[in-house]
Amino acid sequence: MMQFNTKTFTGIIYRLFFIAGLFMSAMPGHTQTELKFVSIVSEKSVALKQPFQVQFVVYGAKYVPDIKIPYIKGFVVNDTFTNQASQVIGGKTLQWIDSYSKVLVLTPMKTGRFVIPAASVTINGRKLTTKAINITVSQTGLSSVPEPEEMQNEPRVEDESEIRPGEKVEDKIKNNFFLRANTNKTSCYVGEPLAVAYKAYSRLNSNSQVVKRPSFPGFSVVEMVESYDNKPEVEVIKGNAFYTNLIRKVQLFPLQAGKYELDPAEIESVVHFVKTNGLKNDGKSQLQRLLDQSSSFRSNFEHYTTLRTVPVTIDVKPLPEKDQPADFTGAVGKFTLQTIMPAEEIKQGELIKIQWQLSGSGNLQLVTLPDIDWPKGIDTSEPTVKEDLNQFVYPLSGKKTFDYAVTARDTGQYTIPAVSFSYFDPQSENYKTLVTAPISFHVSASEKTPFIETRNVKSLADKPLHLYWFGGVALVIIGWILYQAVFLKKGIKEPVTNAEPLKPMPVTEIKVREVIPAAAMFGNARKSLINDDTKGFYREVQQVLWKIAAERCDVLPSFLNKQNISFQLQKQEIAAPVINNFLTVLNECEWALYTPDHSPSDMQELLDKAVEVGDKLKNPITATG
Repeated sequence: MMQFNTKTFTGIIYRLFFIAGLFMSAMPGHTQTELKFVSIVSEKSVALKQPFQVQFVVYGAKYVPDIKIPYIKGFVVNDTFTNQASQVIGGKTLQWIDSYSKVLVLTPMKTGRFVIPAASVTINGRKLTTKAINITVSQTGLSSVPEPEEMQNEPRVEDESEIRPGEKVEDKIKNNFFLRANTNKTSCYVGEPLAVAYKAYSRLNSNSQVVKRPSFPGFSVVEMVESYDNKPEVEVIKGNAFYTNLIRKVQLFPLQAGKYELDPAEIESVVHFVKTNGLKNDGKSQLQRLLDQSSSFRSNFEHYTTLRTVPVTIDVKPLPEKDQPADFTGAVGKFTLQTIMPAEEIKQGELIKIQWQLSGSGNLQLVTLPDIDWPKGIDTSEPTVKEDLNQFVYPLSGKKTFDYAVTARDTGQYTIPAVSFSYFDPQSENYKTLVTAPISFHVSASEKTPFIETRNVKSLADKPLHLYWFGGVALVIIGWILYQAVFLKKGIKEPVTNAEPLKPMPVTEIKVREVIPAAAMFGNARKSLINDDTKGFYREVQQVLWKIAAERCDVLPSFLNKQNISFQLQKQEIAAPVINNFLTVLNECEWALYTPDHSPSDMQELLDKAVEVGDKLKNPITATG
């Protein structure tokens, strides 16, 4: 029968109450949530007749509040619904409410600047009021009109959406609405960065959407913006001010020599024109122009157009072979190299960290450190690589740290020879080599207690005498058994006529690593595609391609970068189209993680291309054909 100890039982009860108290205090319904009332809009700059949401949210209310929504001028209310957040435990909804919101779906019917007025609510006799929110409504879907404070020092953008007598729509669009791929250079060396910005320039009222985003086969790509928020800027071209919208801004690092045509960007637009039969301006004032047009015939019409960037060709020159150092690994830019040793004393057998820090600007993300010539008696592993890069400046700058975990087997003096790092400086067009000073350090004896302590070891004289007799008898018995089993068995001979034919020795089964088809490796990517998990899809495609490349090139994870893999594949004589398609798919995945909208057909097309590349990399015959 189980017996209860009074003190133990009391302690258990106290613990249960303590845990229950923690659980109850962690529940949202039992915390003192601050009472707040705020208004939230899905976007502050919207296109004409583009629906958006306004939420009026109460936090910390214990019951459903009565939110007073004011009249909102300039908008049509398409829908109104409420939403509340409550905690569910054991299938029952608690009575308290953590947040309660009233949501309006609005559609703007005019262009201009509008105000979402403040809403109010009274809770326990306390009146709470939201802040008013300014909304800007424009004709174009690509651009939104800048805020007034942003326009004070900017030139005025003239609206050229009016078609006057004698003017043609095609000429209006050509002169007032276009795309450009702006580059800071059209000729560079392999590994030398170049900046590319795709922009839309407009002085017309239009609704536009990007239908083709540029990709960059043959280049390693670094995005220069975190997100593309359609915030407009004003630029002056040939004396005329334009609203500009950024479509994509990147730094490109060429991986191979040759001539490359940058992939175009493409947008589809609906331009809203006004056609008049009135007189031309002829230097008249704006007021006089309006008076002239008041009696003229005006008609509105829409024109559909597709815009593409003009092709831009980049001439990528090979790095000079003359005076190229033997340890050169493809670094291009300007760099410094620093060795960082641990400050504390180094002990025998203890793990320490030795770092080499590469700083500067250039293709840092593709750079690797030459092999370190470690002295005898030093054990180390592959380095851990850390990057601290500023992708928003050109050229890419920051630092890259190579951490080595090191341990010394013996005490004494050790010296790590000088480490040299070579790079190509595109400005001076020559190679430079950085050399660190040799590192000397002393390893002292460890102060840790030995595994077997002498104070716990007893001498043989301390053992009782009868144990020796027992051991001797055991040895004799074991010897006799071995004699019977081995030596006596040799004297027994079977007749030859009864001898069975010798059986062949069993063949040892040789296990061959199963070659998994590339299509099977993309199973998780297909699941993500079916489940509309866009980010998961592109990450899975990336991971599988890197895994296939690592197996094909037999490289460690720390050396998995586009430049190194491209170089290794070229050494294996992989066909150039296969390498380019491999890099294209990776670049597409990187770009897709920055953009929110992707059609299933585009994703399926990318998956098919990834499977094709994977098959060719796994099959050496097709990859080199």
